[in-house]
Amino acid sequence: MIESGAPGGKLLKTNEISNWPGIKSEPGSKLAMDMFEHSTSFGAVYEYGNVVDVQVDAENPISDKQVICEDGTIFQAPAVLVATGTKERLMKIPGETQNIGRGLSYCAVCDGAFFRNQEVAVIGGGNSALEEAVYLTNFASKVYILMRRTVFRADKIAVDAAKANPKIEILQNVIP
Repeated sequence: MIESGAPGGKLLKTNEISNWPGIKSEPGSKLAMDMFEHSTSFGAVYEYGNVVDVQVDAENPISDKQVICEDGTIFQAPAVLVATGTKERLMKIPGETQNIGRGLSYCAVCDGAFFRNQEVAVIGGGNSALEEAVYLTNFASKVYILMRRTVFRADKIAVDAAKANPKIEILQNVIP
């Protein structure tokens, strides 16, 4: 495994995972570490690096592939699985980048306590937005979910949890 950050990626910032087979509910950080420990117990090797290229010999595609990292390190493997992970999506609205950490956050688990007894807004209608909104109700006095659409993209379990929470108000057809 070649990882540019901590093993687990976005799972580390997820308060609760409730849609993983065999697990009723647990923190994302625990699931991430369990997966990491499980994979390394079977011989997987963990390396830090930022992969910039994967090369395959066109004349002999069954030969080892070369995985090239930003620092020049080259790894060879008979097979390569590319798992790009996920990052927060910037909304590209005025003042966004200047206000990160000044009331604008992309991680409720990391920053939720800073918003204790305040009204906050979460933008989006997918799983991440709804899960973060529900988590924020542990701190905030009120959580508004701002959605551009009228239909959720989230799983039913996330939608039901958000709708059932008395601290959450869902506003649809809103463009921030």
